[in-house]
Amino acid sequence: MFRIPSASKLAPINLGRVPNHRQQNRFATTGSDLTETSWLATLGGRASVSGITAVVFGATGFLGRYIINKLGRSGSRVVIPYRSDRSYDHLKVMGDLGQIVPVAWDSRHKESILRAMSRCNVVINLVNRDWETRNFSYEDVNVKAPKLIAQCAKESGIERLIHLSPAGTTNYSRSRWSRSKYLGEQTVKEEFPEVTVIKPCPLFGYEDRFLNRVGTMISQWPFFPLVNPYVRIQPTYVDDVASAVVSCLKLPHTAGKTYYLGGDKIYTNMEIAKYVQKETRYAEKKIVILPDDYLWFLHVWGKYWKKTDVLSPDYVKDDEDKVVPDGALTWPDLNIRKTTGLEFFGLNQLRMYRKPLQINELTEEQEASETYTLTIE
Repeated sequence: MFRIPSASKLAPINLGRVPNHRQQNRFATTGSDLTETSWLATLGGRASVSGITAVVFGATGFLGRYIINKLGRSGSRVVIPYRSDRSYDHLKVMGDLGQIVPVAWDSRHKESILRAMSRCNVVINLVNRDWETRNFSYEDVNVKAPKLIAQCAKESGIERLIHLSPAGTTNYSRSRWSRSKYLGEQTVKEEFPEVTVIKPCPLFGYEDRFLNRVGTMISQWPFFPLVNPYVRIQPTYVDDVASAVVSCLKLPHTAGKTYYLGGDKIYTNMEIAKYVQKETRYAEKKIVILPDDYLWFLHVWGKYWKKTDVLSPDYVKDDEDKVVPDGALTWPDLNIRKTTGLEFFGLNQLRMYRKPLQINELTEEQEASETYTLTIE
């Protein structure tokens, strides 16, 4: 653990000298509050300057790397608060020299949050934890930390605050994690009414804990334990959600609104399990529907015997549907027309869970298509 210096010793973040250019940035849009008040806007690219300086809390997580990459490509400067040393190394290459600025922070230390926000005009909060530790409870991470971030953003005069909260969280859920995420979202709205809330459905991507969790259990466990088999979910691609976050910065009318982001198709948990089973070539593995009484045993068995913490008892108690509600603001309201489907992307991700001799096998649909081209990334 690092030690946060006293308030008197905290110095402003040195963001360096910015070159003077006059070209118009493709990231800037007419009528955007950020671009109107920004003192510099240049032609787009990692070596340019968009006029946006964003601090991304939770940047070292799954979604954070995609958002930072898109901000870096547009010439934005990004401040990365971190807790563990060198946890940000993979992010520094996503922007030009000096554009990615790591800063130590503590979610309980207000001065460290204010320091991270100094000279920033955008705050993006991605902080989330779906399991508890002896140092941080659900309330500490999902309620108190977002509240303090929103308060600091208000005090610092931040122009835009974007808060990420999963779809399907409710105040009456059996899951303490789900209830804490809901309370955290409501708290942020009270502290910063102009906040833009983005509520994505379960995310999939190469580093996810959605398809990878199912793929790990099907390929390594003797059977696949399934709970809540008929809960509906609408998986969405992580890079599309990152595009939606950046799009909010271009559109000033998104302030104070909530957007739900889901994929192009709705599945049940049972359908997801069968899809992963088909793509990983483990049709012989039996899918066993289990009641909640067995969750503690599966959690302990998976964590200590299989060395994979893939089934948190509190996480699977979240039995609410995770789909886009009727009439909710979604992709078209953010000027995003086409999203990536799960079945289009999932094959390349799940291929690594197959047995070695089956890695390059095609599915029946691919064999029937004469135009299919095998691509391995």
